[in-house]
Amino acid sequence: TASSVIQRRELAHLLSEDRLASARIRVENVIQADVAVEVMEIVELYCELLLARANVLDQIAFGEAGTRIRARGKEGLKRANAPAPAGKGGGGGRSTSTAEEKGAGAAGIGFPFHGFGRKQHQQHQQQSQERHPETTTTTTTTPTPQDEPEEGDAEEECYINPPLDEAALSIFYAWSRFPHDVRELNILRTLLAERWGKEFMALAQDNKVEGARVPERLVKGLRVRAPSKELVECYLREIARAYGVSYPEGEG
Repeated sequence: TASSVIQRRELAHLLSEDRLASARIRVENVIQADVAVEVMEIVELYCELLLARANVLDQIAFGEAGTRIRARGKEGLKRANAPAPAGKGGGGGRSTSTAEEKGAGAAGIGFPFHGFGRKQHQQHQQQSQERHPETTTTTTTTPTPQDEPEEGDAEEECYINPPLDEAALSIFYAWSRFPHDVRELNILRTLLAERWGKEFMALAQDNKVEGARVPERLVKGLRVRAPSKELVECYLREIARAYGVSYPEGEG
């Protein structure tokens, strides 16, 4: 922008006068402006995605699945606000491990018509081969869809679908952290809350949605903190190079 160009020119002038301390302070405004532009571009991409899939979104959100989606958001908010009992973590870890072992070792969970775990199925094949050698080729070449249940489980973990969930989550998260009010973003936030539910919105604003997370790039861009010394030096050196100014060396 024109303002950014003016600020960079002023910084180059400060560097030419060896006023490095002043330049280091004022360059933070340039860095913050660049980060804000990057954040706006990310949010804009999510808005384009939501617009492109608006028909799909409305069909799901206002159908039978929408009721389930919003109910899941209510349950998630209750769990997020509930105090964790002492010692709950250990039991939860064992329970998760057991579930994973069952998922990995028992294909019968996703496909009841198999009736065997992976190991049991192999043992059954070996026993069948010993009893009926003539059926060895047919038995060993029969494919088993052991990995397919994972895809179904992944679908159940999302709300509407992963890309749209991430878009809504990121917009809810960014809305409360924008440095200034954006009227269009307020309108979009209201529309998305009608589709995902206010509970999902509350979880998203704190990045606590189960099964989804705001991209780290956006989280870092919205984080309020002073830029690192390395980034400040990098900006000043680049400005000095762009405007043909010698960078003051040897100053702390």
